[in-house]
Amino acid sequence: MSETWNEILPGLWMGGTPDDEWIDIPAAWPAGVQRDERPFDVVVSLFALSQPFGWGVQELRYGFADGDPRRIDMDAVVDVAAWAYEQWRLGHRVLVRCQAGLNRSGLVTALVLVLDGWDPADAVALIRRCRSSMALCNE
Repeated sequence: MSETWNEILPGLWMGGTPDDEWIDIPAAWPAGVQRDERPFDVVVSLFALSQPFGWGVQELRYGFADGDPRRIDMDAVVDVAAWAYEQWRLGHRVLVRCQAGLNRSGLVTALVLVLDGWDPADAVALIRRCRSSMALCNE
């Protein structure tokens, strides 16, 4: 997995947050400076320490810890996935990202696919094929 993001289906991307784009690291772009490229219209950020994605991008931020699912508000995670799914179905280029781009983003991306009618096992297989065989490796 050498890329920050991978396209899972047309317009639906999954990925992580580069180490130099955490909140405690000074932003690469000074305040008020807009990036010329906008690879995504919508970003779902699941890693609380990721820098905001940037100007002109609609972003939903819902940080939660990677790990024990009993400590996760799954109703909120499903709501996030439903919002991402709606944005994707509207034709927006959607990125779902977390820290490493494997488990939290994999969970939400898989839920988006399930909302689209995919069988859960097929959704996981697609994510592992397109992103990484290590995706969704948490118990």
